[in-house]
Amino acid sequence: MASLWDDETSQLNAVPYQTVMQVLVGNHLKHSQNYHFWRISMYEDEWNKNPDSLILYDAMAISYHLTGRTKDAIRLMIAKERKKAGEYSTYANLATFYIADRELYKARFYAQKLLKKFSPLALRDKYQVYWIDYLIECAARKGATKKQRRKITLPVQGDFTVDDLAKQRQIYEIPNFYTFLAKKFQKRKDRNKKKPKLTEEQTDEAIFAMLQLLRFSHSENIILIEAIGDLFLGKTALPTLGEDQVTYTEKQKEERQNKRGSAQVAAFAYLRAAQLISNYSPKAAKAYTHLASSVLLHHQNYLKKEEKYNTTDISVFLAQKIKERDSYLQPIFQQEKDWIEEGFRIDKKFEDNYLPELEGYSDSTFFIKSDTVASQLLYIVNNKIPDYLVVDSLQKVAYLAAFMAEEEAKNSTDKKIIVSRIDTKTSIKVGIIALLALFLGMVLFIRFRKE
Repeated sequence: MASLWDDETSQLNAVPYQTVMQVLVGNHLKHSQNYHFWRISMYEDEWNKNPDSLILYDAMAISYHLTGRTKDAIRLMIAKERKKAGEYSTYANLATFYIADRELYKARFYAQKLLKKFSPLALRDKYQVYWIDYLIECAARKGATKKQRRKITLPVQGDFTVDDLAKQRQIYEIPNFYTFLAKKFQKRKDRNKKKPKLTEEQTDEAIFAMLQLLRFSHSENIILIEAIGDLFLGKTALPTLGEDQVTYTEKQKEERQNKRGSAQVAAFAYLRAAQLISNYSPKAAKAYTHLASSVLLHHQNYLKKEEKYNTTDISVFLAQKIKERDSYLQPIFQQEKDWIEEGFRIDKKFEDNYLPELEGYSDSTFFIKSDTVASQLLYIVNNKIPDYLVVDSLQKVAYLAAFMAEEEAKNSTDKKIIVSRIDTKTSIKVGIIALLALFLGMVLFIRFRKE
């Protein structure tokens, strides 16, 4: 995440996970630019009527960010933090926005807040902190001071030239995201080793987390795609170089069969980064292409000649995957355009047509349903609308309507906003404690009255 978080994120998270290459080209369920422009216009009107609605802050900020208005997104999230501090979605979004704005130390500040305040966290939240630290280290290596926080050049790991291509480069010789994590996770007793490596489990965990970051941020995030390429390069089976031949241990022979495509996926990621940056920086695009060439040249030596790929082969495959993406997304984007022209609420239409329904789910961006046993119990115990269950003012009418006539709910002037991450289990505990306290109070009252 760079993990964006609004009222759809949890539902999108439940959509079946895609393949690596689909995520790298952005072939997964998401909205069109038309949707985000529509949502800004529609939600700004609702926000003017309900300025205490925190859900609207998240939604508008994400749409600002995805339409190129990242600074406006940051201002909106800061305003939300002042209104109600400590929300999970606020910290997640601010970390993402500040990375996009190249304010790495600010991004790290909010990413760390997530780690300290919320547990357990998704893997992508934990690895986001590692990734920000890596970006800061790369910027420092290139001469950036703390005041020069925006100094990130591409490729992040540094330029890759033809001279580099001519050398035999092992993964532990490249100062990339893989080697950064390998050093970070190195055990204290192994700190003197010059060539640290991630375990298989660590590599797989990191790849999964970073793919999730890409999926839930911006699908054209070049520096994130580069980091994923670095990790797949680390999964490639590396040979032991003897005096006159290449040899493999028995374990490496087994790894070769399991990871024969890792080098190609790494090259795929680097060529995708080259493709995305080509219109803005031909120099950076050339460096990414050289990096992909090096991967294919030096990390396919366990394959038969007819099974090896070059950058042309991978480019053809990349074009095929982009074509598949367009075939999947264009009907969805066209549907959203049609809904706008027909005057529908396309957020509701999108949810009904594409998003799974989550039973009994609640978090800081969701209104807790009034039909749960816990919410009814609390209503009875307190003999009023339990404020700590009301997520924001825009949703309060829906909650009130569960206990009174619809017209009376609409006319309610109580706009108080109290936001909580309380879940159903916690709600039941609170209700039971309240009942026990009431019972204990009655017992004590009767006893002292007799005395």
